[in-house]
Amino acid sequence: MALVPLILASLIGHLLTLIGFFLCVIPAVYLLVAWWLFTPLLILDKHLDFWPALECSRKVVTCHWWLCFGLALVACLVALVGSIACGVGIFFTMPIAVGAMVVAYEDIFGARAATTGLLAPPEPTPTAPEPAAPAPTPPSPTNSESSAAPPSHETGSAPAQPESGPPSPPP
Repeated sequence: MALVPLILASLIGHLLTLIGFFLCVIPAVYLLVAWWLFTPLLILDKHLDFWPALECSRKVVTCHWWLCFGLALVACLVALVGSIACGVGIFFTMPIAVGAMVVAYEDIFGARAATTGLLAPPEPTPTAPEPAAPAPTPPSPTNSESSAAPPSHETGSAPAQPESGPPSPPP
């Protein structure tokens, strides 16, 4: 009656092996995508040291993990198709895969330089001169009191009238 223990041992052994496999493979796939996709570009573009580049790549890829995983998967499949053609096709497919990763890097990290699609730099566009501010116009006198000389500081004289208010009748 060793059949039941053999079946249980086989099922439990395979189940635990499968769990151990996923506990090792899933983190390995995560780190593969997080560390290998953009780390070389960060070192070359942002001049980071190796550990800050690894951490920056991991933090950014974590926010866009499924898109980056899909890109890495498609890039690997393209490279595989190129290598199937007697290894010669990889010279045509790898630049496509690497170019796709560079474009993804530029989109995610915002590192794309402003280009017009031409090899030569764009010519500067002439800017329109700013319109000059209108010169202030002097206020026009509305009555004879506003154009008169300022009041003297004698005692008993009437206080000065504000310019913006209506003139008051004389006393």
